[in-house]
Amino acid sequence: MLASILLLSGCNTADKYYGSGPLTLSPNVRASFNYYLTRGEPIAFAVTLDGKKMSYFYCADVQCLPDNGPRQAVDSSEDRHSQPCKLYANGKNVVWQFNGPPPK
Repeated sequence: MLASILLLSGCNTADKYYGSGPLTLSPNVRASFNYYLTRGEPIAFAVTLDGKKMSYFYCADVQCLPDNGPRQAVDSSEDRHSQPCKLYANGKNVVWQFNGPPPK
């Protein structure tokens, strides 16, 4: 039971990194996201608020699933691009909170 509680509480920690609002991904970021989805086990994909730059983490071995992937992706993207970044995807799930339907 305690393990279930800890596991569920860990899911909420990534929420503070989720992006929200309108977002248009640049063609390069969209291509990188599609590539990220095919790499091992996708962990987290972060984008700049303008959708023009990104960083991501994936696991080459399905046995390594870091619980701090969302934070690492956001921090790495902010360090690399010197601007605020938010989580676009946690694993394969898009978590960006759009104001309306997500872009296709």
